[in-house]
Amino acid sequence: MIFITCYSLVLGRRMRIAYVSLGASALLLLLGLVEVDDAILEAINWDVLGIYWGFMMVSFVFARSNMPQLIANKILARAKVERNAILMLCAVTAFLSSFMENVGVVLMMAPVAIALARRLDSSLFPTLLPSQSARTW
Repeated sequence: MIFITCYSLVLGRRMRIAYVSLGASALLLLLGLVEVDDAILEAINWDVLGIYWGFMMVSFVFARSNMPQLIANKILARAKVERNAILMLCAVTAFLSSFMENVGVVLMMAPVAIALARRLDSSLFPTLLPSQSARTW
């Protein structure tokens, strides 16, 4: 019942997913269906959280190093048309995606897409959407 309620609240999008998941977790702990030791030591995949934290740190340093602007400048120097610049961004994203985890690629390439959109003085939507969907091709 807790799972069905949690799932329907998430699908209904009336509450934030984080609040729903924390509420369901608290309810499972309060009802004694899951013990605290099991929840902390076995239910949480600490390795995955560590990988995501590491990618967040790498992307933070990457964004602070002005490397996204440099990559956007290099792309724009080669591609004179916006469509070609977006295609080149997708190609770089797809290449990186073959070596890195997709979340890390998105965290690193999103600042490049933002810098590219700023340099082109265009909407951010067409530059972010292809760069994020290219990682799954």
